[in-house]
Amino acid sequence: MYKGAYLNHLRFADDLVLLSETASEMQLMIETLHNSSTKVGLEMNLTKTKTWKFSTIATNKINTCQRGLERSMLKIKKLDKIRHTKIRETTKATNALTYAQKLKWKWAGHITRLTDQRWTSRVTRWTGPPGKRRPGRPLSRWEDDIKRTAGTNGD
Repeated sequence: MYKGAYLNHLRFADDLVLLSETASEMQLMIETLHNSSTKVGLEMNLTKTKTWKFSTIATNKINTCQRGLERSMLKIKKLDKIRHTKIRETTKATNALTYAQKLKWKWAGHITRLTDQRWTSRVTRWTGPPGKRRPGRPLSRWEDDIKRTAGTNGD
């Protein structure tokens, strides 16, 4: 919250990111957006509408996909029993997860250097709704990984 106002959406060209604290609030926002869009002749592609959280499952899927793509590039079958490390030496491809982590650190550095109160800074530093997280929520936040690796000011 900033001066009594909540940030609840970000717009990028034809993409829209909705932010909410609860699933029911998100549902209401999507329905309102859909109804308002229909009134002015715009159509939402609800099949592209999704929520995504980065998890171990997502990490494994990214690794599996990248390894599959590299095998495909070299026309190597899994039955050939060639280790992914050997394949990576040949393709010289950048590890997607390592690259994503690098971008995360780059973004953290950018946000740290900001001296004003832009929405980008406020959204990145937002801790979420007060109280304890419900079961099934991620055990750590985006910022927790940064603190775990780099430490905090007091460390």
